[in-house]
Amino acid sequence: MKKGICLCLTAMLCLALAVPALATEPMPENPLGDLVHQTVASVEGLIPSKGQLTVTGSASVPAVPDQASVSMGVVAQAVTVAEAQQIANTTMEAVIAALKAAGVAEGNLRTSDYSINTQYDYDSMGGLSKVTGYQVYNMLFVRIDDFAAIGAVIDAATAAGVNQVNGINFDTTERDARYAEALQSAIAAARAKAEVMATAAGKQLGELVTLTEGNGGGAMYRNSAMDMSVAKAATQIQAGSIDIAADVTMTFVIK
Repeated sequence: MKKGICLCLTAMLCLALAVPALATEPMPENPLGDLVHQTVASVEGLIPSKGQLTVTGSASVPAVPDQASVSMGVVAQAVTVAEAQQIANTTMEAVIAALKAAGVAEGNLRTSDYSINTQYDYDSMGGLSKVTGYQVYNMLFVRIDDFAAIGAVIDAATAAGVNQVNGINFDTTERDARYAEALQSAIAAARAKAEVMATAAGKQLGELVTLTEGNGGGAMYRNSAMDMSVAKAATQIQAGSIDIAADVTMTFVIK
């Protein structure tokens, strides 16, 4: 009995001595916990500490046109392709000669379209269609630098055989300068918009982050289609004005 009590007391003494040692021993490291902590820190580093505001701005500047381009051409029809081509080619030769005589430089003449279409006589009862002939389109792009001569140039072309005029586009030799003005105004408009939006949101507008130019530089043309049945009076062309437009996108930091 006494021997059993001694063994029990010895075991309890050993346990009492081991507990403090276990309490002071450092806990094993947790690699997974460290990895999670590092990942969270990395993600927090990617999140911007400041907000951003993106706005757009646009502007246009009026300009007086001093150039014009005209799309004109010959449409010829005949029973065979060869005959239609011969008519179109002969007529276009006369047209080009007339345009040069009217003061249009050879470098301002360019073929813009040439096509041959088959003409049919369609059977309304659903039968077979019959080929009746062929139609040749020979279109010419003409740039006219002498703005005062636009009407005379068109008259000379129609007199030589042009039977189709699709329209007139007006432009200006000061396009680059007018576009620069429009671009400055577009940037100013975008910045002013950003100031208003930031103030309304209770923020301050910070530094510019990005500035992107849009598809600007375009002009609003005044196209003119003409009735080719009226050829006795001289052709009158009123150009009016054109607008050179620009647009930008800007991103700012807001504080």
